[in-house]
Amino acid sequence: ESYCGPCPKNWICYRNNCYQFFNESKSWHQSQASCMSQNSSLLKIYSKDDQDFLKLVKSYHWMGLVQVSTNGSWQWEDGS
Repeated sequence: ESYCGPCPKNWICYRNNCYQFFNESKSWHQSQASCMSQNSSLLKIYSKDDQDFLKLVKSYHWMGLVQVSTNGSWQWEDGS
């Protein structure tokens, strides 16, 4: 059974997560700061179901994946 709990107003609940999409154009860093100011984080895809859900969203979106400048590897913003 899936339960999202109360998502903030105008957020979308899907598979135990709350999502918010904006029409504003922002850089990755601006988007990250905006999410952090709302006690949230950029998108992280955990499964194919998550990926399929995002295909339904007809907008561009930033993910919390960033390239590490020191070695060129990719890392999620949470360090994983």
